[in-house]
Amino acid sequence: MDPVAIAAAGQTLAAMSTDERWAMGLRARRYIEEHHDFTMLARRFVLQSALASSEGVQSKVPSISGAILKAAIEMPILKPTRKIIVNADDFGLSVETNRAIVEAFTKNLISSTTLMTNMHAFDGACDLAHRHRLLGKIGLHLNLTLGHPLSSPIRRCPRFCDNFGMFRARQNRFRLSKEERLAIETEIASQIKACVDRGVHPTHLDSHHHVHTEWAIGGAVITIARQYGIKAIRLSRNCGPGIGLVHKLYKLAYNSRLRLYGLAKTQYFGAPADVREILGTASDDVEVMVHLPSSDNGGGLQRDELKETIENWTLTNKLASYG
Repeated sequence: MDPVAIAAAGQTLAAMSTDERWAMGLRARRYIEEHHDFTMLARRFVLQSALASSEGVQSKVPSISGAILKAAIEMPILKPTRKIIVNADDFGLSVETNRAIVEAFTKNLISSTTLMTNMHAFDGACDLAHRHRLLGKIGLHLNLTLGHPLSSPIRRCPRFCDNFGMFRARQNRFRLSKEERLAIETEIASQIKACVDRGVHPTHLDSHHHVHTEWAIGGAVITIARQYGIKAIRLSRNCGPGIGLVHKLYKLAYNSRLRLYGLAKTQYFGAPADVREILGTASDDVEVMVHLPSSDNGGGLQRDELKETIENWTLTNKLASYG
């Protein structure tokens, strides 16, 4: 090894921006997947063994028949299959949303959904889940920002509920008091129990207005999710435009915590517009959030647009769920 060259390479890397190093890593990964996957290595092994046998070279590898050699030459090079989880949020929000989500399932446009337990269409959503055999594809859409809570303690927390006992709009809360932490954990548990009592055992968890990605609330979510055997929690959005350096660092820390507990099951998460570049440049598993049937921001898509988008994705990727 040339120590001078190694030192120079280190200096070059240090001078690169984070985005440049990230792009270089993606290029290296693509090269490895294209030239050094198991299928390619197996083909080379067979061909080299056959060459050694034909040239009379002593080898510990048995001689290879012409049929096997022909199969090796014709062996297709398989690229790794990426899993895409397309999750429809807000199951239980309204009758119209429930209908749109079930329709999307029947057309294979989504692979999972998350259930809102304190909305008026919750019971109807549970009935539809059983009727259409969607169990195993449903998670909890934790709601701490809309409607009435299911438990009493959080109603006494003025940062979370108003004087009428209804949830307040989302606020940034970097710390929770002991009382607030206990109240949050009680409410999360109550929402999970509401699903279980209706025969729906959540496979994963995300939240309304992404409230679970607040650091303090996220800690409570991890604790209760593990108690109830929930195996996956949605990442904080880590792809797409509009993520500044400070937010990147926060998201990296938050998502790393999920990985530490084994609760991060994808490498990336975002709305359809966020994941387009990732789907074209990386091969890691991705979760895509959609809202049906609206076409507003936050991941909403008209169903015809969603159909075309999913069909394009599934040409080269596998549609999967958390179950």
